[in-house]
Amino acid sequence: MDPCRLVITGAPGTGKTVLLQDLAAAGWAVSPEVSRELIREARAVGGDWLPWRDLPAFADRCANRMRAAWEKAAPGQVTFFDRAWPDVPAYLRRAGLPVSSGVKASCCVYDARVIYAPLWPEIYVQDAERPQSWDEAVELDAALRTVYREEGYELHELPRATPGERLVWVQQQVAAWRRKEVGWAV
Repeated sequence: MDPCRLVITGAPGTGKTVLLQDLAAAGWAVSPEVSRELIREARAVGGDWLPWRDLPAFADRCANRMRAAWEKAAPGQVTFFDRAWPDVPAYLRRAGLPVSSGVKASCCVYDARVIYAPLWPEIYVQDAERPQSWDEAVELDAALRTVYREEGYELHELPRATPGERLVWVQQQVAAWRRKEVGWAV
């Protein structure tokens, strides 16, 4: 039985990481955000592949790591991904850069339904791994929505609600999707 790979994506600072942590605490399989891991690794070793220094190099590493995470999804199980392969071309597009052959070669396909975290000024924050300004986040939001739709994904927007309410909403969505399809396991 194939795994069900569900993506949670959206611009920086929209509550994705908190939602993924809540899903993990509720017992769901979760794949953490690859870009945050790579940023931490680059800083630890003095690597130049930080996205604000060398976005193409970062994008290649990110796409490869996303492919590896995709391949680890357990058969017959729902796995939530904090961002996914289409995020990489979206970030490149926003920067006016082409998608490299390495990024294209790492392409992987997730469930057609994507949970999309909308921009929400009241919860938006910057941190060391998410230095984008609000204006940059707005541009990334537009690029992400465009690329996901071009790749054939359906965006299902998270409600602007408390983390607990978002968790319930996601679990209700998954339950409804499971009822419509044979073969999904939790």
